[in-house]
Amino acid sequence: MLHKGSIKLNITQKLLIYILLACVVPLAFFGRMSYDKAKLNLQNEINKSSVYTMQEKQRQLEIIMEEVEGLIANLSSIEDIKAVLANNENGSTDFERLATQAKIGYLLSNFTNLKGLISIDIYSLKGEHYHVGDTLDVQEINIEAKNALYNEVLNSGKPVLWQGVEDNINLKSKNKKVIVVGKILKSLDLNTYTEKPIGLLIINYDLNVFYNQFSDANQETEFMILDRNNRIVYHPDQSRIGSIPDGELLKKINSNSSSFKANVEGESKLVYWDKSNKNSWTLLALISEQSISDKVQNIRINNAVFLSISFFFVLIFALVISKRIVGPIKKITNSFREIQEGTINFETRLQVTSDDEIGDLCNWFNEFIQGLEFKRKTELELRQAKEAAEAAVIAKSQFLANMSHEIRTPMNGIVGFIELLSQMPLEREQASYLTEIKASTDALLLLINEILDYSKIEAGMLLIETIPYNLHTLVEDVVSLFSPKAHGKGIEIISYIATGVPSEVTGDPGRLRQVLMNIIGNAVKFTDAGEVEIRVKLLQESNENVQLQFEIQDTGIGISAETKEKLFQVFMQADASTTRKYEGTGLGLAISKKIIELMGGKIDVISAPDQGSTFILTLELEKRQPDDQEQKYKLPKPENLDTLTVMIVDDNESNRMIFREYLGETGCRVITASDGVEGLGMLARLATETLPQIVLVDYMMPGLNGYEFAEQLLQDKRYKELRLILITSAAQKGDAKLAQTIGFSGYLSKPVRKRELIDVISGVVALEPREKMVNLITRHSMIEEHRLVKNIRILLVEDMVSNQRLEMIMLKKLGYSVDLATNGKQAVEICNTEKYQIILMDCQMPVMDGYEATAQIRRTSLMNRNTTVIAMTAHAMEGDREKCLEAGMDDYISKPITLAILEETLEKYLNGVTSDTF
Repeated sequence: MLHKGSIKLNITQKLLIYILLACVVPLAFFGRMSYDKAKLNLQNEINKSSVYTMQEKQRQLEIIMEEVEGLIANLSSIEDIKAVLANNENGSTDFERLATQAKIGYLLSNFTNLKGLISIDIYSLKGEHYHVGDTLDVQEINIEAKNALYNEVLNSGKPVLWQGVEDNINLKSKNKKVIVVGKILKSLDLNTYTEKPIGLLIINYDLNVFYNQFSDANQETEFMILDRNNRIVYHPDQSRIGSIPDGELLKKINSNSSSFKANVEGESKLVYWDKSNKNSWTLLALISEQSISDKVQNIRINNAVFLSISFFFVLIFALVISKRIVGPIKKITNSFREIQEGTINFETRLQVTSDDEIGDLCNWFNEFIQGLEFKRKTELELRQAKEAAEAAVIAKSQFLANMSHEIRTPMNGIVGFIELLSQMPLEREQASYLTEIKASTDALLLLINEILDYSKIEAGMLLIETIPYNLHTLVEDVVSLFSPKAHGKGIEIISYIATGVPSEVTGDPGRLRQVLMNIIGNAVKFTDAGEVEIRVKLLQESNENVQLQFEIQDTGIGISAETKEKLFQVFMQADASTTRKYEGTGLGLAISKKIIELMGGKIDVISAPDQGSTFILTLELEKRQPDDQEQKYKLPKPENLDTLTVMIVDDNESNRMIFREYLGETGCRVITASDGVEGLGMLARLATETLPQIVLVDYMMPGLNGYEFAEQLLQDKRYKELRLILITSAAQKGDAKLAQTIGFSGYLSKPVRKRELIDVISGVVALEPREKMVNLITRHSMIEEHRLVKNIRILLVEDMVSNQRLEMIMLKKLGYSVDLATNGKQAVEICNTEKYQIILMDCQMPVMDGYEATAQIRRTSLMNRNTTVIAMTAHAMEGDREKCLEAGMDDYISKPITLAILEETLEKYLNGVTSDTF
């Protein structure tokens, strides 16, 4: 029976009271206990983690030390180095000293693959210095610091002294602070059987690399490493490296390892520390007590929140779900997280405690981790095999590049003297032999260049430079090179640069020339009839850039669809049989494709068997405005031709189109005829007042050739005022004189350049009537008219006798006055007394090399400080051009040097320059 006034509670309320009494109070009690226990456990875990972290960093430090000391041991064991350091003879020649430097440099360079290595320095007791590392300038060193280090290492009693953070002894190094490791190199005195010092070996290690080795330390722990002089080698705050830590902290470090509490920088911290047995460095782990309290405070707050939120769920579901479902799933989730982070132990297997879906999930995970372990081992083996293969390829490429450079030096003399000999009068049999020699030499040089480029590509060393150049001149020069070969095969070679294509651009002219020469050369080689046409078009234009399309179209043998798929692969050719008609290495197109891609462009081909081929290059270049100096070198603009009528008589439709486009840009009125008969008929139908003033006549045409056309035309007095210009692709010695005798006023050889065409027409128009039959206007006469290169003096700086003779002959053939200097020092002395317009500078010479000579001329010579200096060197590796330009040179020619290349380069700088131009 219920008493009156008693409280009546329903089941829900009773359950609530029961839970409050049975759960909340115990949970609150246990929450407090868990808080205290968590605080203790957290502190213990952080302490253990800190100790473990310090031990781990100790192992990392020992690994770095073992790598460096392994390097030192290897260097110390090289008897050649010891022999050089122990040698006290002072009678060595400069050449012997240089050879010794090179030999030890080569030995040291074999040990530069240590990660974090900045430099290796060896000093003999006589003060000789041998170095490899991040700088080539080791003339300036901190001698006082070097001597102090020597004494410390000598007196330390240790085989290897880990000195710690020091200033870099090499003052020109970009790494001013380094970790210094030193060792005294000794040799055995055979008289006393005692070791005596012979030199000092110094290893400079990168502080940044050292920092990155330890930068993954536990965020809860402040980790530091001190060197033997208590300077900070590692600290999470990288700016503190090299400084001295808190003095109170250093006072308590008085044994090999221990822990203590200390006030560090105003904060109470627990400090664990240990000393390295190998190098006497100190490792410290500092734990902030405040951070532990903060984390425990978070635990207490979280407990309270947990009690208030999970009140209705914990008692009913927590135990069952946690035990049977959540636990296994959490293990699997953590395992997948470890897989993602790369920290999984692949021998991990989950325990299967049930035969339901959770048990199946555990079984599946165990099979998955087993398969993943097998895959990881396979990938590791493949990666190791790949790295070994890449190392072999790079070594091979470097060898090929070095060999190619060594071959280029004697090739300079061979190519140059063959070119000079070919210009002399020879008997027919001798001339044929010389032609075969020249063809073989050209093929050998092409092969060397392709091997060099391919080796650079394989080694990842092929870089693209960005310099200003004239695109029109480059394209027309390349096409002109293949004109004799095309004529010899009886085919036309034509170039057309469309309106709107800028002449002044910025890019890599050498690489673009190489690609065009390769593709045009292939087009001429594989074409036996018809023509090869090179077209340059403007696709898009902005204020800064232009997108251009280069088309090289031929009427040759064509390419099958199957061959096109493999055309740009290395060593692939359209005909690889032993009976093949066309020779080649199969490298050219593969190299060309790689170069175009590095320049940001692309290359395609359209072709079919027996229907010719069209190679299409799409490339974006930067526009530029020529500076004042370049404007000075430009030829003057042609006279105004917009009132002129020009007739073109040519059987080749492409030539007629190109001439019409070029002359149309000047404002000329142009009429065309497809052969001589049609041309005579058209002229006969024209009224006298509408006759053209200029007639361009092709030499080789069906029906009437150019000479026959002119002879018939000039028989009619009605045409006596017409001025004829002969255009021929079969230029022979004496043709110009014959053309003048027949009545031509001008003469041009194909392929015709736009500027040459306009200049010759301007020159013919400007002739007085009485001069029309006396003076023959040619591109050479126009160039001579524009060039003011009179009494030009050139200084040739070259040490090799054969190259001196060859290059002086070439320069004198070009009509220049030449002085000779046999080394850089002599060149500097001559430049202080004589004025020159051009200095041709070899780079590698005795006494003083070309780089230092150029720098001194730029600094000290009043007469030649601003003179153009052009490097001529057999060094053709990537970076050699940049090295020349950095030394103060204006341009770069790689050997072997041909007369055409030399003439073209000198023309570039001498147009508009007189002998009194300073």
